Amino acid sequence: MNHNPGDLARHHLLGVSVDAFTIVQAVKQCTDAIEQGRYLSIGMVNAAKIVAMQRDKQLSQAVGGCRMILADGQSVVWPAGSSGSHYPSA
Repeated sequence: MNHNPGDLARHHLLGVSVDAFTIVQAVKQCTDAIEQGRYLSIGMVNAAKIVAMQRDKQLSQAVGGCRMILADGQSVVWPAGSSGSHYPSA
């Protein structure tokens, strides 16, 4: 299943796929889903959740099954930048 809405970039960080959306792009995905009557599951990951996901298979599956997965804070964004991935700031 292609979880990434549209043609926007999805990056892998420590075994987790995270969508590189601006706030405007993320809100657009949400409003489009509402207007079209589509279900949209959204996962948020921060450093603590990524660590927890490595130990908790059920949590990892729940987040990994989300159609849109967003970075929640600089603790996810900064390491991604050092690996060559780019996350927009706004």
